Amino acid sequence: MSKQKSNRLVKILIIGFVAIFLFVGLNGVYTVIVLRWASNQGIYPTAEQGMIERATAYYENIEKIEIKYAGPNSFDGDQQHVWYVIARVWAESKRGRPVGSPGKDYETPGGFYIQTKQGWVQIPEGMLPVYLGFWMDVFGLAGPGSTTPTINHTNW
Repeated sequence: MSKQKSNRLVKILIIGFVAIFLFVGLNGVYTVIVLRWASNQGIYPTAEQGMIERATAYYENIEKIEIKYAGPNSFDGDQQHVWYVIARVWAESKRGRPVGSPGKDYETPGGFYIQTKQGWVQIPEGMLPVYLGFWMDVFGLAGPGSTTPTINHTNW
């Protein structure tokens, strides 16, 4: 192999390693920033408690909150620290807007909750919770989670 080809191969390898390092590093920074932001919004002992506390903050004159599903977001047990929680909330209003629709006197909010080592945090869907959950595994930031839902009322 000529020296010129050898130098080109070395440059390509260096650029490849730098690109991988930057990709992993930037995802690490993103993961830490989002988790810090979410932790500042609230850390909850359970995903269900997170949903209840967040519903309490948004709804007014709550009659009842019922958790319908709280469990892993994936069907294959992957990322057991990334959960989705669905509730039913019977209340007078949500931020001044009446709750319910014709034939239904409740709303059904849902949200992603991720278990960190400090507890559960709520992650908006726009912040890519499943992607974030992958990088939490990579960097050792994920809590243990569980593959079994704690609440699974599918007859609704």
